Amino acid sequence: MKQLLIKATIRKMKILLIDDDLEFINNLGKYLSFSGLAVKAFTSPYEAIALFKTEKFDAVVTDINMPEMSGIEILKAVRAYEPATYVIVMSGNSAKINQTMALNNGAFAFLSKPLDMEELIRTISKIKAELHRPPGDRSGFEVGARD
Repeated sequence: MKQLLIKATIRKMKILLIDDDLEFINNLGKYLSFSGLAVKAFTSPYEAIALFKTEKFDAVVTDINMPEMSGIEILKAVRAYEPATYVIVMSGNSAKINQTMALNNGAFAFLSKPLDMEELIRTISKIKAELHRPPGDRSGFEVGARD
């Protein structure tokens, strides 16, 4: 029953996923699609940003460490082009510096890998709630790295 409530609260949101790990991004995309989200997934940050400039997304979920472009660069590009878009940054390296850089550059949340899918769904649900608030009343929250 709890899972059904989560699905209802995040249905119809458009999410852009970016991670250079093809297997991870495919699995994550399937999971989020099954959860009722409209998902587009890319292993190439450049292709993802090109699509981002032509389509509206409610949130971007990106890895921080990728060979073509860092998640911080993606975050900055998203914020420069469409500041109202929420960005969730993920990292397999839970160093505090990654979390600090992401949050200081406007990320809505920072999540550590291996990704806790329930934590990701809760974070996306919080974004959904933020989308219904007046723009001046929106504020991010911090999701700490697991020890």
